[in-house]
Amino acid sequence: MSKKVRNILITSLLVVGVVVLSVGIYFIVKPSDKEIFVDAFKRNMSNFTSVDGDASSVFGKIFELKEDLNVKFSTDSTLEANGEYLTAEGDFYVNNSNQNAYFNFDLFNNDERLGLEAFLDESRFYHKIKDVYSRFYYIDLESLEDSSIDSDADFSLLFDYLQDVVISHITEENVTKTDKTITLDGVSFDTKKYTVSFSEKDIYEILRDYVVKIKNDKVLQDAFSTVFAESGLNLSFDGLITSLDEYVDLANDEKMVFRYSMYLDGNEVLSNEFSIPIESDEVELTLKLTINSYENSSGFENVEIYLSSLGIQMFSFEIKGVSSSESQISVDYMNMMTFTGTLQSTDTNLSFAMDGSINVSQEDGSVIKEKVFNMNFNVDEIVEYKEYDMNLVFDFSYEDQKMAMDSNCKFLLDEQMPEVDLSDSADISEMTDEEKEAYNNYFGITQSDDVV
Repeated sequence: MSKKVRNILITSLLVVGVVVLSVGIYFIVKPSDKEIFVDAFKRNMSNFTSVDGDASSVFGKIFELKEDLNVKFSTDSTLEANGEYLTAEGDFYVNNSNQNAYFNFDLFNNDERLGLEAFLDESRFYHKIKDVYSRFYYIDLESLEDSSIDSDADFSLLFDYLQDVVISHITEENVTKTDKTITLDGVSFDTKKYTVSFSEKDIYEILRDYVVKIKNDKVLQDAFSTVFAESGLNLSFDGLITSLDEYVDLANDEKMVFRYSMYLDGNEVLSNEFSIPIESDEVELTLKLTINSYENSSGFENVEIYLSSLGIQMFSFEIKGVSSSESQISVDYMNMMTFTGTLQSTDTNLSFAMDGSINVSQEDGSVIKEKVFNMNFNVDEIVEYKEYDMNLVFDFSYEDQKMAMDSNCKFLLDEQMPEVDLSDSADISEMTDEEKEAYNNYFGITQSDDVV
């Protein structure tokens, strides 16, 4: 064998060896269906719970407030309903540095006027009805120390704990994978469909293990206890765990009560399906939520939500991207009521226009759409990071019912709150009989004895 042939043979064997070794390593370290599902599930839940605002948009600028920023909101709004008019004019201030708020506005019901002033600080709520009270009256606010949840016990941690418990109950056996081609807004995607099903017993075990985890974490235990305390329930963790243990023992391990499927295009989750069997004969109430964006035929983002039952679509919500700054929105309920609109957003303007219609049956059996609702909403930046104008106009008309609104508002950032003289304020129990009577004449919903 010549030296040249020998070198070629050795090189070929080395190449084959490397390929074989690489294939072997791939199958050894290749992630399982469960691992792929869990990884996508975590990313997906993060998309559910996170809200990433665009700081360059108009709303991003308005709501990206510093802790010590002062804000002023002014309004001049009129609501008309079947020939009756209600107008509100006034200002609302918020001081974020010391958590104070003050509003001063007049409410006109046709020709009648009601003027109100109110001031809120950490301990008291002060209010004065113009031309009724001679001074501010206050109500002492109850301490929130015992009823509020400590900031360290963030609800996101409760959700993270629940996610961990759910994942711990996912096994290789209950994860199924199939190849599935789906079409979204005319675009076909070759996806991998991953499905996990939970039995009645699984659900009770997840709840039981979740409560056990929280019981063993002091911060989350306090938060969990507070939530139930505010609902009026007096529950102990030990008692709740005992009850869930009993349910686990009695639960049916064969009856599927919840099924979750996700469709992956590579690493991207395109579609989520939540299925709850109503009966044991495969009849399902299905929620389908697309949380990860996909590109439509125009190359822009779409998001869709569908609710169906018995093969009938009950509700749909769709956002279809038209350009980088424009989206079309449509909402349909039971094919009876439809809303369509357009949302446009730039760094200096946001506009939203929507029409609503209902399906009306005709004598000949045909159905026509009757427009009953129209709305236009605009936000314009006047001075960057300083002044914004907002306008909302809508009208509703169906049969003999009519309603219309025209609201003009101004949003000012870093605006100082005026000084409010509270030196002569008194507890509401010191209200005079004349003021109580006038109070009742204005509101007509309380008896004078109920004021104090």
